[in-house]
Amino acid sequence: MTAPIIHKHDGNPILKAADLPFPGTLAYNCGVCRFTGRYLMFFRVDHYIDNGLPDRMKWDRKLLIGRAWSDDGIRFQVDPQPAFVAESPEEEGNVYDPRVQVVDGRLYLCYATDTSVGIRSGLAVSDDGYQFERLYLSAPDNRNAVLFPERINGLLTRLDRPFARIYRSTRPYDIWLSQSPDGRFWGGHKVVLAASKNPWSNDKIGPATPPIRTKYGWLALYHGVYLDPNRPPCGWEGTWRKVYMAGAMLLDLDQPHRILRLSPAPVLLPDAPYEDERSGGLRPNVVFPGGLVEEPDGQCRIYWGAADTTVAVGTARIDDLVAACTQEYPCG
Repeated sequence: MTAPIIHKHDGNPILKAADLPFPGTLAYNCGVCRFTGRYLMFFRVDHYIDNGLPDRMKWDRKLLIGRAWSDDGIRFQVDPQPAFVAESPEEEGNVYDPRVQVVDGRLYLCYATDTSVGIRSGLAVSDDGYQFERLYLSAPDNRNAVLFPERINGLLTRLDRPFARIYRSTRPYDIWLSQSPDGRFWGGHKVVLAASKNPWSNDKIGPATPPIRTKYGWLALYHGVYLDPNRPPCGWEGTWRKVYMAGAMLLDLDQPHRILRLSPAPVLLPDAPYEDERSGGLRPNVVFPGGLVEEPDGQCRIYWGAADTTVAVGTARIDDLVAACTQEYPCG
């Protein structure tokens, strides 16, 4: 069960495909931050187009990113048009899984894109949330990039997750850290958390939310996946046996590749009807956090994709999430 320190909003899901003013079959995995005094959400939209094949997973699919604004962090108004779509030949038609962060007053958008050589992680920057300058595309295969909210030792700092599709197909998925002077050139790559060392998953891990600063260290949520071959298959594919969960970790403020502590068990699990087998979603049993917004009263809002289908939100006290990080690293 989800840890009692996290309170899921009674009105979840707060965003779904029916709320879109443009075509879309699913609206989920999102990044959220405060920008120009309001909550700003960028979220993934999957649009499936019936091409006559009986299997929905073989329908034509377009992936893009939508944008929505809110005054209270709960009720979001979606903009009339998609916010970010594939433009360059390198992006080959699809952009998805956004995370957002404000650094030095500028809005940075991290995203993933499919290319002919594998999945690549992209970074774009904006001064108004509407016009973006693309800065960077990673080498394949990489995704799940998130930025820290301030420069560390004068450098932009990010977490990401090399995504084994082509080059590292037998290697576990690990969380890495790198830094950049300008968002265009990244180096100093260091392993942060090895998938084999995460105490509560057996498949893959990856960054989830951008970190927030606390006096104890950088607090971030990360996702982990448990693959149960004995679990009854479900989802649109009819073969889904994975469970996506999220844990918390605390990183050193000055050397953020160093884990101080992490949660020995997940703190967020897919146990609500809109997240599990009862949801009828694309991939049930999935919570996929992408937004962690600090509030003035010591709480934070957590935003996640539910069942790869909708967006949900919950709240927690930051000190409680920090206190949940009791496991020394490396584990075991």
